Amino acid sequence: MLPAILATLAGAVTYWRIPDTFIDAAGPERYLKDIVTFGFAIYWPMVAKPRTEVVLYIIWIMVLTAIGMIAYILNTGYLPFIIAGIRWITVLHDSFGIYILIDQYGVTKNNQRLILGVALFWLACSLVASYIQFSYHGNFSSVGSSREPGIFSLAGVNGYYAASVAVIAMASRHATVLKWLGYLFGILIGVLSGTRFTILCILVIIFLDNLKRLRRFPIFRVFIYSTVLPSVLLLSIFAAGSLSGRGDVVNDQMQDGGRLGNGSQVVQLLVQTGDFTDLTVGRGLGQGTNGAMQMVKDGQEIPKWQILVDNTFITSFIQFGLIGFVWLFGGIFLFLWSRRAELYLPFYLIVLISLLTQNVFEQLFWMLSIAYYLGSSKYFHKLRQYRPTADATLRAAASPV
Repeated sequence: MLPAILATLAGAVTYWRIPDTFIDAAGPERYLKDIVTFGFAIYWPMVAKPRTEVVLYIIWIMVLTAIGMIAYILNTGYLPFIIAGIRWITVLHDSFGIYILIDQYGVTKNNQRLILGVALFWLACSLVASYIQFSYHGNFSSVGSSREPGIFSLAGVNGYYAASVAVIAMASRHATVLKWLGYLFGILIGVLSGTRFTILCILVIIFLDNLKRLRRFPIFRVFIYSTVLPSVLLLSIFAAGSLSGRGDVVNDQMQDGGRLGNGSQVVQLLVQTGDFTDLTVGRGLGQGTNGAMQMVKDGQEIPKWQILVDNTFITSFIQFGLIGFVWLFGGIFLFLWSRRAELYLPFYLIVLISLLTQNVFEQLFWMLSIAYYLGSSKYFHKLRQYRPTADATLRAAASPV
């Protein structure tokens, strides 16, 4: 945040990102996020109650990490990438910690308002910074293409933070004004940062948030899920491309350099050059991530399969191979399936879109917001189950014998 603010005040923000010189000038402050992230990764298992769900998760994450280390043991992975891999696995670990702590200790409606208010404050700060950055070199005929990073180092992070606040807003109850401010500010940042996923995600979230009110009418469900939801998704895709100023979402992804284009290139490399070890246990934890790409210095030979894909499925396969891929997403599927009573089907659409358009395990804010939503949903679901039982007990105790 500090480097972005200094660069903004100096009028030195460039296309897509702030200059590296401002990040270097920030000194130790730039490592604050990593310190907090790693600190929470150690903290939450110490305070979580040792229930079955926590024990199963610890076993799952340890096995996944072990699979990611096999390539380094066999000397088939590029060892420096292990740093990016540790960050990758830590974000996943912290996200489950957020879910567990909310599930076990709860979150009140007042606390939800406070969390949303704090998140919204930083969102407003980023919106102001984005507008100032835009005023230096932007023009209103191509707002989105200016790609402003706001208070973050990259425009993409700015957009993902806005989408994360929208998820937090969707999880919040009885905070209507703050919720709609979060949606509005989020879309504005999506436009200024040129982040198409943010615009698409928030438009879908607005629809899903209002869909809750219609769930009590079963006669509308088939029509909503078969007609209305696909229409909203298609309109949101069109709006995301138009508002961001970056062209057609689908066609851009299919071209060279796009996510699907690069993804198909990686798949071809997997088939053509992958040996047994690569395909079964992967190239090692961290391989294929954005963090690993940033570690490759100019002029240095790029390690095998290190292509920027921004697709969670492909990146995970590169890291863990078929065995780790099945273990990773099998565990995630079983976890989400066990939560199906607390969530409604369209929520999975948001998660799926993010998995296809970004390596989400590198997006700290997005992962934490999803975990926050899941934890809040489960906690309030338990309250709804408890209250009818408690009310019946009170009525029985008050009735005459």
